[in-house]
Formats: sequence, structure tokens, C-alpha cells
Amino acid sequence: METNKTERLRQIISEGGAYKSLYHNHPDAIYVMDTGGCYIDANPSVERITGYTVDEFIGLPCRRLLTEEKLEKRRRHLAEALEGRPSSFEIDFFSQGRHPH
Repeated sequence: METNKTERLRQIISEGGAYKSLYHNHPDAIYVMDTGGCYIDANPSVERITGYTVDEFIGLPCRRLLTEEKLEKRRRHLAEALEGRPSSFEIDFFSQGRHPH
């Protein structure tokens, strides 16, 4: 993803007012990916659910968090989003101790 697009996503998250409050206080883990599928931000619930801090989570390779089956599901939804189609889904992933959640 172009650097300016990634920076714009981060800016929207940090300046979003009501969106920011919902994002940071939501009980479910919410994360933001760039067009390459890399995590660029996550809300505090990620830490509670996964055991990884937000900073650790952002730097993790996807294969450490997801089974191959879940990686494929994530790829399909990312492709839909990149085509401009709304995409929302639930996914199970491994916590820091490799326990499924």
C-alpha cells in the first residue's frame, strides 16, 4: 500500500471522534489492514483477546495468528473489500499461547 494511503488510514482512526470512541471501546477485536493484508492498527480489545499488545499484534505475520483455512477466508474477504464490496466477517485466531479464540 502506498505510504500516503496508510498514513491517511491512521489519521482517520486518530481523528475520528465518535468513530474513534467506538473503535477504541468496542469489546470485540477490531483491526485495520492495508491493501497487502498487513495489520496497521488494532483496538485495545486485541490485547485482552489475544494476549499480544497492540504493538506486538501489528508486527505479527498472519501465519502466526491464523490457520491456513482461516488465512484463505481472510484473503477472500480482503479481495472483496479491494473490489469495493463491503466485507465483514468473524474469524478465529490463535492467542499468544497458540490457543484458538
